[in-house]
Amino acid sequence: MDAKKIYISEDCVTEILDDELIILHLMTGRYHTLNAFGMEIWNAVKAHNPSPDELIDYLCSKFDGKGIAEDTLKFVHEMVDRKIFLTDS
Repeated sequence: MDAKKIYISEDCVTEILDDELIILHLMTGRYHTLNAFGMEIWNAVKAHNPSPDELIDYLCSKFDGKGIAEDTLKFVHEMVDRKIFLTDS
C-alpha cells in the first residue's frame, strides 16, 4: 500500500449540522456531507495526516466489522478525486 500521507485541502471549510459534517469546497462551490464513519476518517486525517495504512489500522482499532479497509480506501479515493483530500506528491 502507498505510504503517502493524506491531507485535507485548504480549499475546504466545514460545519457540523446534527450528526453530519458538511464540507464546502470553495473552488468548486460543491457541498459534501459525511456520516459518522466519514467524520471519523475526516477527524483522523485532520489530526494526524496518516498514510492509508495508518488510517486503516486506526479505524480497525475503533470499529469491528468486515470491509473496513476496502470502505476506507474507497472513501479516501473518492475524497481525493473530489480534491477534498490531497496526498504527498
